[in-house]
Amino acid sequence: MKKLLLLFIFLNGFLHAKEIVIENKAQFENILISDSLAKGNEKILLAKKNKIKKKNKVEKKQKTKNVFTFTFKPSYFWPQSKIYRGIYTGGFLPLIETCYIAKNGVGTFLEVGYFYKKTHKTSLNINSRVEIVQVPLSLGLSYTFYITSFLDFYLKIGPNWVYTKTKVDIPDIKHTVIKNTFGGTFGLGGKIHISKHLFLELFSDYLYDKKKVNDRDSGESVKVYLGGIQAGGGLGIIF
Repeated sequence: MKKLLLLFIFLNGFLHAKEIVIENKAQFENILISDSLAKGNEKILLAKKNKIKKKNKVEKKQKTKNVFTFTFKPSYFWPQSKIYRGIYTGGFLPLIETCYIAKNGVGTFLEVGYFYKKTHKTSLNINSRVEIVQVPLSLGLSYTFYITSFLDFYLKIGPNWVYTKTKVDIPDIKHTVIKNTFGGTFGLGGKIHISKHLFLELFSDYLYDKKKVNDRDSGESVKVYLGGIQAGGGLGIIF
Protein backbone atom coordinates (compact mmCIF):
# COMPACT_ATOMS: atom_id res chain seq x y z
CA MET A 1 0.00 0.00 0.00
CA LYS A 2 2.83 2.33 0.83
CA LYS A 3 4.49 1.57 -2.50
CA LEU A 4 1.27 2.36 -4.41
CA LEU A 5 1.00 5.68 -2.59
CA LEU A 6 4.56 6.59 -3.46
CA LEU A 7 3.96 5.63 -7.09
CA PHE A 8 0.84 7.83 -7.20
CA ILE A 9 2.75 10.80 -5.76
CA PHE A 10 5.55 10.26 -8.29
CA LEU A 11 3.18 10.08 -11.26
CA ASN A 12 1.27 13.16 -10.11
CA GLY A 13 4.50 15.10 -9.73
CA PHE A 14 5.73 13.94 -13.12
CA LEU A 15 2.54 15.01 -14.88
CA HIS A 16 2.59 18.37 -13.12
CA ALA A 17 6.21 18.89 -14.08
CA LYS A 18 5.40 17.94 -17.67
CA GLU A 19 2.61 20.56 -17.74
CA ILE A 20 5.06 23.19 -16.47
CA VAL A 21 7.60 22.20 -19.14
CA ILE A 22 4.93 22.34 -21.85
CA GLU A 23 3.75 25.73 -20.57
CA ASN A 24 7.31 27.05 -20.40
CA LYS A 25 7.96 25.68 -23.88
CA ALA A 26 4.88 27.47 -25.24
CA GLN A 27 6.00 30.68 -23.58
CA PHE A 28 9.47 30.23 -25.01
CA GLU A 29 8.04 29.66 -28.49
CA ASN A 30 5.92 32.81 -28.13
CA ILE A 31 9.01 34.74 -27.12
CA LEU A 32 10.89 33.40 -30.14
CA ILE A 33 8.00 34.31 -32.45
CA SER A 34 7.73 37.82 -30.98
CA ASP A 35 11.48 38.28 -31.26
CA SER A 36 11.42 37.13 -34.89
CA LEU A 37 8.56 39.50 -35.70
CA ALA A 38 10.37 42.36 -34.01
CA LYS A 39 13.53 41.63 -35.96
CA GLY A 40 11.50 41.32 -39.16
CA ASN A 41 9.80 44.67 -38.56
CA GLU A 42 13.15 46.19 -37.72
CA LYS A 43 14.56 44.92 -41.01
CA ILE A 44 11.55 46.29 -42.92
CA LEU A 45 11.85 49.69 -41.23
CA LEU A 46 15.59 49.75 -41.88
CA ALA A 47 15.03 48.87 -45.55
CA LYS A 48 12.45 51.65 -45.89
CA LYS A 49 14.79 54.11 -44.17
CA ASN A 50 17.66 53.19 -46.48
CA LYS A 51 15.35 53.51 -49.51
CA ILE A 52 14.24 57.00 -48.46
CA LYS A 53 17.83 58.00 -47.75
CA LYS A 54 18.92 56.73 -51.16
CA LYS A 55 16.04 58.56 -52.87
CA ASN A 56 16.89 61.84 -51.12
CA LYS A 57 20.53 61.39 -52.05
CA VAL A 58 19.62 60.89 -55.73
CA GLU A 59 17.27 63.91 -55.70
CA LYS A 60 19.92 66.05 -54.02
CA LYS A 61 22.48 64.92 -56.57
CA GLN A 62 20.08 65.78 -59.42
CA LYS A 63 19.44 69.22 -57.97
CA THR A 64 23.08 70.07 -57.33
CA LYS A 65 24.28 69.33 -60.84
CA ASN A 66 24.63 71.86 -63.64
CA VAL A 67 21.60 71.89 -65.95
CA PHE A 68 20.53 73.57 -69.17
CA THR A 69 16.84 74.34 -69.75
CA PHE A 70 14.75 75.35 -72.77
CA THR A 71 11.28 76.78 -72.10
CA PHE A 72 8.35 77.86 -74.26
CA LYS A 73 6.44 80.55 -72.33
CA PRO A 74 3.13 81.85 -73.71
CA SER A 75 2.14 85.01 -71.83
CA TYR A 76 -0.09 88.06 -71.81
CA PHE A 77 1.45 91.55 -72.12
CA TRP A 78 0.07 94.67 -70.40
CA PRO A 79 1.74 97.84 -71.73
CA GLN A 80 2.80 100.37 -69.11
CA SER A 81 2.33 103.45 -71.32
CA LYS A 82 -1.07 105.17 -71.20
CA ILE A 83 -0.57 106.15 -74.83
CA TYR A 84 -0.21 102.54 -75.94
CA ARG A 85 -2.97 101.39 -73.60
CA GLY A 86 -5.23 103.90 -75.35
CA ILE A 87 -4.45 102.21 -78.67
CA TYR A 88 -4.50 98.59 -77.50
CA THR A 89 -5.12 97.04 -74.09
CA GLY A 90 -2.52 94.30 -74.42
CA GLY A 91 -2.25 90.96 -76.08
CA PHE A 92 -0.63 87.57 -76.52
CA LEU A 93 3.16 87.50 -76.23
CA PRO A 94 4.97 84.17 -76.81
CA LEU A 95 8.44 83.86 -75.28
CA ILE A 96 11.33 81.44 -75.64
CA GLU A 97 13.90 81.20 -72.88
CA THR A 98 17.14 79.30 -72.52
CA CYS A 99 18.82 79.08 -69.14
CA TYR A 100 21.99 77.59 -67.71
CA ILE A 101 21.78 76.85 -63.98
CA ALA A 102 24.89 75.97 -61.99
CA LYS A 103 24.76 73.50 -59.09
CA ASN A 104 24.80 76.36 -56.54
CA GLY A 105 21.56 77.81 -57.98
CA VAL A 106 23.12 80.73 -59.87
CA GLY A 107 22.12 80.85 -63.53
CA THR A 108 22.18 82.90 -66.70
CA PHE A 109 19.19 83.33 -69.00
CA LEU A 110 18.44 84.55 -72.52
CA GLU A 111 14.82 85.34 -73.37
CA VAL A 112 13.22 86.61 -76.57
CA GLY A 113 9.59 87.27 -77.48
CA TYR A 114 7.38 88.58 -80.27
CA PHE A 115 4.34 90.82 -79.85
CA TYR A 116 2.00 91.96 -82.65
CA LYS A 117 -1.21 93.91 -82.38
CA LYS A 118 -3.45 95.55 -84.98
CA THR A 119 -6.41 97.80 -84.20
CA HIS A 120 -8.96 99.67 -86.30
CA LYS A 121 -10.49 102.94 -85.18
CA THR A 122 -13.03 105.32 -86.63
CA SER A 123 -13.03 109.01 -85.73
CA LEU A 124 -14.90 111.79 -87.57
CA ASN A 125 -15.83 109.30 -90.29
CA ILE A 126 -12.15 108.59 -90.87
CA ASN A 127 -10.97 105.00 -90.63
CA SER A 128 -7.51 104.45 -89.25
CA ARG A 129 -5.41 101.37 -88.70
CA VAL A 130 -2.64 101.10 -86.14
CA GLU A 131 -0.14 98.24 -86.04
CA ILE A 132 2.54 97.67 -83.45
CA VAL A 133 5.33 95.10 -83.38
CA GLN A 134 7.59 94.59 -80.38
CA VAL A 135 10.51 92.20 -79.95
CA PRO A 136 11.82 92.14 -76.35
CA LEU A 137 15.23 90.54 -75.76
CA SER A 138 16.53 90.02 -72.21
CA LEU A 139 19.85 88.68 -70.92
CA GLY A 140 20.75 88.39 -67.27
CA LEU A 141 21.28 86.44 -64.07
CA SER A 142 18.92 84.27 -62.06
CA TYR A 143 18.98 82.49 -58.72
CA THR A 144 17.01 79.30 -57.97
CA PHE A 145 15.69 78.34 -54.53
CA TYR A 146 15.02 74.58 -54.16
CA ILE A 147 11.88 74.32 -52.02
CA THR A 148 11.09 70.59 -52.33
CA SER A 149 12.09 67.68 -54.56
CA PHE A 150 9.61 68.83 -57.22
CA LEU A 151 9.19 72.59 -56.58
CA ASP A 152 11.63 75.41 -57.39
CA PHE A 153 11.38 79.17 -57.05
CA TYR A 154 13.57 81.69 -58.86
CA LEU A 155 14.34 85.40 -59.21
CA LYS A 156 15.97 87.02 -62.23
CA ILE A 157 17.32 90.40 -63.27
CA GLY A 158 19.14 91.76 -66.30
CA PRO A 159 19.31 94.35 -69.06
CA ASN A 160 16.99 94.19 -72.06
CA TRP A 161 16.54 95.60 -75.54
CA VAL A 162 13.10 96.23 -77.03
CA TYR A 163 12.52 96.78 -80.73
CA THR A 164 9.28 98.66 -81.37
CA LYS A 165 7.69 99.42 -84.74
CA THR A 166 4.48 101.44 -84.87
CA LYS A 167 2.61 101.96 -88.12
CA VAL A 168 -0.33 104.34 -88.49
CA ASP A 169 -2.34 104.02 -91.70
CA ILE A 170 -4.86 106.78 -92.38
CA PRO A 171 -6.29 107.46 -95.87
CA ASP A 172 -3.60 109.30 -97.86
CA ILE A 173 -1.29 109.28 -94.80
CA LYS A 174 1.08 106.54 -93.70
CA HIS A 175 3.39 106.99 -90.77
CA THR A 176 5.88 104.47 -89.40
CA VAL A 177 8.01 104.90 -86.27
CA ILE A 178 10.80 102.51 -85.28
CA LYS A 179 12.40 102.73 -81.85
CA ASN A 180 15.17 100.74 -80.15
CA THR A 181 15.04 100.95 -76.38
CA PHE A 182 17.40 99.68 -73.68
CA GLY A 183 16.08 99.00 -70.22
CA GLY A 184 15.85 96.32 -67.55
CA THR A 185 13.98 93.07 -66.89
CA PHE A 186 12.93 91.98 -63.40
CA GLY A 187 11.14 88.67 -62.91
CA LEU A 188 10.12 85.85 -60.61
CA GLY A 189 8.56 82.45 -61.10
CA GLY A 190 8.06 78.92 -59.92
CA LYS A 191 8.66 75.52 -61.49
CA ILE A 192 6.84 72.24 -60.85
CA HIS A 193 8.85 69.22 -62.00
CA ILE A 194 6.54 66.60 -63.54
CA SER A 195 9.38 64.26 -64.55
CA LYS A 196 13.16 64.11 -64.64
CA HIS A 197 13.34 66.16 -67.86
CA LEU A 198 10.05 68.12 -67.92
CA PHE A 199 8.64 70.94 -65.80
CA LEU A 200 5.73 73.38 -65.75
CA GLU A 201 6.30 77.04 -64.97
CA LEU A 202 4.37 80.09 -63.77
CA PHE A 203 6.05 83.48 -64.05
CA SER A 204 5.70 87.25 -64.07
CA ASP A 205 8.17 89.76 -65.55
CA TYR A 206 8.37 93.54 -65.52
CA LEU A 207 10.10 95.26 -68.44
CA TYR A 208 11.26 98.80 -67.70
CA ASP A 209 11.88 100.59 -71.00
CA LYS A 210 11.49 104.36 -71.25
CA LYS A 211 12.00 106.22 -74.51
CA LYS A 212 11.88 109.89 -75.46
CA VAL A 213 9.75 110.41 -78.58
CA ASN A 214 9.81 113.68 -80.53
CA ASP A 215 6.58 114.95 -82.09
CA ARG A 216 7.35 116.34 -85.54
CA ASP A 217 4.25 118.54 -85.65
CA SER A 218 4.53 120.23 -82.25
CA GLY A 219 8.26 119.84 -81.82
CA GLU A 220 7.71 118.60 -78.27
CA SER A 221 9.28 115.49 -76.79
CA VAL A 222 7.24 112.92 -74.90
CA LYS A 223 8.54 110.18 -72.61
CA VAL A 224 6.91 106.87 -73.49
CA TYR A 225 7.19 103.61 -71.56
CA LEU A 226 7.52 100.84 -74.13
CA GLY A 227 7.74 98.06 -71.54
CA GLY A 228 5.16 96.63 -69.19
CA ILE A 229 4.16 93.46 -67.39
CA GLN A 230 4.20 90.03 -69.00
CA ALA A 231 2.81 87.04 -67.12
CA GLY A 232 1.91 83.50 -68.02
CA GLY A 233 2.97 79.87 -67.88
CA GLY A 234 5.39 77.61 -69.65
CA LEU A 235 6.59 74.13 -70.46
CA GLY A 236 10.31 73.43 -70.11
CA ILE A 237 12.83 70.73 -70.94
CA ILE A 238 15.88 69.93 -68.79
CA PHE A 239 19.06 68.75 -70.51
